[in-house]
Amino acid sequence: MDKYIELSKYAEQRLSPAVDIVIMALCLVLYILLFQSYITRNYMLKRIQRAVVYSYCSMGASLIGNVLMTRHPEQHMLIYAVRIIYYVLIEANVIFYATYVQEPLKMYNGGKQKNIFASLTGSFGLLAIITDIALTHAKVGFYIRPDDTVHNIHGNVYMVSIILLYSVIIFSVIRARKGITSRILVGLLGTTGISILMVIVQNFFGHTYFTSVAVFIPIISVTMLFHTGTYNIVTGMAGGDVFYSELQNVIRNKNTCFVFACYSNNFYQLMKLSDDFKNSYKNFYINVIRNGLICQIDPKRIVMLYRKQKKEDFDSITEHILSAFHESFDHTQLDYRLFAFEVSPKITLASDYRELLRFIENRVPDNSAHKITDVEIDEFIRRQYIQSQLSDMSMKKDLNDPRVIVYCQPVLNISTQKYDTAEILMRLRLEKYGLIYPDQFIPVAEDNGLIHELTMTILNKACKQIRTFLDKGIEIKRISVNFSIYDFNKENLCDEVMQIIENNNIPFNKIAIEITESNITRNFDKLKPRLMFLHEQGMKFYLDDFGTGYSNFERIMELPFNIIKFDRSLTIESKKNDNNYYMIKTFSTMFRTLEYDVLFEGVEDESDELSCIDMKATYLQGYKYSKPIPFDEYDNFLKRKVSNG
Repeated sequence: MDKYIELSKYAEQRLSPAVDIVIMALCLVLYILLFQSYITRNYMLKRIQRAVVYSYCSMGASLIGNVLMTRHPEQHMLIYAVRIIYYVLIEANVIFYATYVQEPLKMYNGGKQKNIFASLTGSFGLLAIITDIALTHAKVGFYIRPDDTVHNIHGNVYMVSIILLYSVIIFSVIRARKGITSRILVGLLGTTGISILMVIVQNFFGHTYFTSVAVFIPIISVTMLFHTGTYNIVTGMAGGDVFYSELQNVIRNKNTCFVFACYSNNFYQLMKLSDDFKNSYKNFYINVIRNGLICQIDPKRIVMLYRKQKKEDFDSITEHILSAFHESFDHTQLDYRLFAFEVSPKITLASDYRELLRFIENRVPDNSAHKITDVEIDEFIRRQYIQSQLSDMSMKKDLNDPRVIVYCQPVLNISTQKYDTAEILMRLRLEKYGLIYPDQFIPVAEDNGLIHELTMTILNKACKQIRTFLDKGIEIKRISVNFSIYDFNKENLCDEVMQIIENNNIPFNKIAIEITESNITRNFDKLKPRLMFLHEQGMKFYLDDFGTGYSNFERIMELPFNIIKFDRSLTIESKKNDNNYYMIKTFSTMFRTLEYDVLFEGVEDESDELSCIDMKATYLQGYKYSKPIPFDEYDNFLKRKVSNG
């Protein structure tokens, strides 16, 4: 190889405008995507954006250097300057990558070591620049002679610097492998190893343009590893999408796998504010989590997927993890609820496990651990099935849906001794589970915004049956239907109710609406005008479950209630002592004086009956008279008095 070579030939051998242009285009594309795509945005992303700018500018410097060497070889000082700028930017990107990857290692190495590493890499880069300038000045490195020929050297100090820095990165990653999840470990080692290989290979061919590619690859890798996958480089957690993807693979392949979950309100607050908590989390991560995949599925829920190893069982792994958890966090102020379960073949969708956790969470007290049982999983599957049926009903909006069954509980009118009123009760008859009771489906319907369609369907079916009774000449005073507070949030509620009653051709005074006491203060401004409007049409209103919550008498007096329903609990309390009896009787007497009717619920025997009558009841309801019955059998009660029953 010639010791000296013309600048233009040197440029042809060492530089490639095509590579520069391609890398510049990729930088522009990546920069645009960093702003426009849905990726994790934090201070680390801003560092990546700066690195992309460095890469773009370094390619621009390389392109300018190529033009100067081939077309203006006499511009020696400008060529020197552009070359230095190019390598300074290249070195800056290498230092960026070297310091960036210390973030996921921080869980293992600690903050001080990270700062030392940053100083070390910066010194490496500065030393490479100084050395290169010194070699040029001594005319043993890159320099241009007056005849426009260049001292041709095989390799340069920057390549050595890059290889050394990347080697240090690999050493740091391997050393900290206990604190890194396997995917991140393989990703960092693979990317860095490829970059080193490219720099070494190019040296054998006498090129330098592979250097640009070698330092651009790590920028892409950290973007993919730590941002597109919503990977949190501070906590070592992946995003929920990663968890669901991995869990679905487990389900598909029928692998044995355990899931450990933590619900916490203050985890991230403690991570930000408490160094002691950070150290506790670091120890727990290194000792336990590194053997599993840990993910944050939402701000309050953290889950870990743990694949079963040979000779491991659920109970022993659970005890080990719970023990490590308590050892790490019991002295901190972390609030938590822990859950552990084995992935079940009964649940075939990964996304359903999030709902399983929500289902169990409300049952578990704070700062406790719970193993989810097969019975609870079966109960959850039942709930999910009910929810799917409710969703189907809501979508179809069939007011005659055969799955909705109308029951009623007759109510005794004390003055007439007849069962001329009744409360409508809803049941569902579902193919998979048969008859479903309200306590099993009403909470599901309310939690998922599906209650309104059920209310309208039961109202329609009740009105239809009333029409049948009236057509047979069977007189009925009225029936009451329970409405949810969510029903009164519907803007067109009054129109819907009126349409259903009119379509069934029954008088409005045959229908009463029951509203639970605890709900009357919620959205009162929407509730009041709708009640007033329907009351003007002739409908009656019951205040349900009086005595179970905080009674706001001002609100009660503002609404057009006709009947106050005393909860079963008041009947029970009235028997405990004379003071309770006197107080409840006083309330009942007060309502009667104000021209409300009073209905006592839960009357189960003659003692209850006599007590409630003495407490000025107008109506009585309970198992003493009848359990809930199908509404089409209610005519048997309408035809008789108590003395005949």
